[in-house]
Amino acid sequence: MQISTLLLKGLLFYFNKQKSSYLLPIKISVIFFRLNAINAIFMIENSELT
Repeated sequence: MQISTLLLKGLLFYFNKQKSSYLLPIKISVIFFRLNAINAIFMIENSELT
């Protein structure tokens, strides 16, 4: 979880430096969706292992 939040902070900082894109909310929501999907997959695998 800490690694993904660090990546999100880095991406947000990068997007803030760009500042020209009106597609920014869409990009952020896509990133959040992908991270949530990855976290869900890891949680399913962990629950199956235990």
